[in-house]
Amino acid sequence: MFKMKFKFFSIFFIILLLFSYCSKSSLIAEGNKNSDETKLDFTRPSTQVLSPEKPGNLEKTHAGLRKILSYDIKWLGFHIGEAQLSISEIKQTGSNPIRVLEASVHTNNFLSKIYPVRDKYISHIDLARLCSIEYEISRREGRYRKDAVTIFDQDEHKAYFENFLDNSKKEFSIPSDAQDPLSALYCFMQKDIKNVDEITYKIVNNEKIYSIFVDIKKELLLNFKGKKILVYEVVPYAIIDDKRVSGGNLVCFVMKDTSVPIRAILKGPIFTKIELIQKNISASAMKEAL
Repeated sequence: MFKMKFKFFSIFFIILLLFSYCSKSSLIAEGNKNSDETKLDFTRPSTQVLSPEKPGNLEKTHAGLRKILSYDIKWLGFHIGEAQLSISEIKQTGSNPIRVLEASVHTNNFLSKIYPVRDKYISHIDLARLCSIEYEISRREGRYRKDAVTIFDQDEHKAYFENFLDNSKKEFSIPSDAQDPLSALYCFMQKDIKNVDEITYKIVNNEKIYSIFVDIKKELLLNFKGKKILVYEVVPYAIIDDKRVSGGNLVCFVMKDTSVPIRAILKGPIFTKIELIQKNISASAMKEAL
């Protein structure tokens, strides 16, 4: 159970970013999934303009990224790690302007001696259509390893998944303007959520497609590190195969002016309470970066 809690922690930063709440259930079954994957002659669609880095290189930071958000991660009040989000400048590749978002998660020195986590998630976003064109992951969680990429062909409504470590490949259909967790976050932070009750995204994660609903509950003043900050309380949840994904209750608080998450609390069964607390608050700097 201890191992599963911190394996869940390793993706909770993405959960904070509002959209991978569904990952806990798929993560449990992930170790047995390879046998179900179809072996394909993997050819990238011609509409794609980026190539994934090969195994090992995913641990290196993409050039030209700057950190815009950093978070402390706590479990039952104990500090267990940190997470950060970095973003690139707008790049022109072919006819499409793109941006790269990179999220990284790591345990602190104490927990790393028990169950080390060093994860990285990278999204390439088509700014013209505000959707994902490529999603890379590099996960190092205890003895678990995964290096993989998902290529999105938005015109043909297809996704192409490749696991670099076991060479498995898979092709599957996706809905129009499908997102990965980070591209969905980017879209959310671009959106003015004033007078909005709910936002919906179709997100591809772990080769599955989730409907993510973000309920905008209320506006309030949050006492955060001695400051009163105007925020929206939002509650994300996931639906797959017409069933709501279980695993706990997640509440996020996002800044009113930027829709940037500053705090998230996940409460679950059996002694699970995980918090993410933003380290740096600069609304103007964040807005400029986005």
